[in-house]
Amino acid sequence: MRLVAVFNAAKVIDSQLAKLIATTGDNMNAARKYFAMHAALFAMLVQAQDSAIAKIDTGYLPKLDAIIKDDPGARVACETATTTGLVVVLLLARVLAMSTFTGAKPGT
Repeated sequence: MRLVAVFNAAKVIDSQLAKLIATTGDNMNAARKYFAMHAALFAMLVQAQDSAIAKIDTGYLPKLDAIIKDDPGARVACETATTTGLVVVLLLARVLAMSTFTGAKPGT
């Protein structure tokens, strides 16, 4: 959810930078400065997206695989969750349910 907010803010900033570039006319130094800001902004967005993807690949997907291995019927629920964006909610519910039965603290 935070990544979506960051992308939306980046779109607004990028739009403002485009307007500034348009107003610089022939001033190449100003245009270079604004383009550098644009490039840096999107480099940060790519880094944030890569970080989120890595977190999904190394954190959430292995846990989902373990759930499917433990309960093969959970595959349909996992597929539905991934297509509807409920992965984190269902994963947290599963972890909390498991901790209730085992007495373990979530995350251990």
